[in-house]
Amino acid sequence: MSYDPSIHVFPAVLDTGCNASFQLDTRHLFAWAGMIPTHLDLIHRRDRPSQRSFEVRRGLIWLHRNLYAGPRFQGRLLPYPLNDTDEILVMDTSTTDPDPRFPLLGLDALVDNGLILSANGASSEFELFTS
Repeated sequence: MSYDPSIHVFPAVLDTGCNASFQLDTRHLFAWAGMIPTHLDLIHRRDRPSQRSFEVRRGLIWLHRNLYAGPRFQGRLLPYPLNDTDEILVMDTSTTDPDPRFPLLGLDALVDNGLILSANGASSEFELFTS
């Protein structure tokens, strides 16, 4: 699989407490990547009475190893494909503000792709590497 540098890039927060591999609000797709959900193949929709509904969509997810510098940035390091993670949980826009506030990359994406997370609480730095 090769990376297409013409696609938009957007930031995500690494959230080990996130129950999805990758979760975002519909507004994130448009605001940061110029996409609408229908650009991604629908796997299934989940309507939940009295709770927020969402769609599970399929997409290629690449982990960029450079600091985010805008939707068209090209870092010196090539991004790492998360080959075993292709499901994106896209939350409906039923709230005033995007929820989650930022796109979230969950722990399942790291586990499914054999990545190891090392975090240093004192310096607030982390490293991701392959096993």
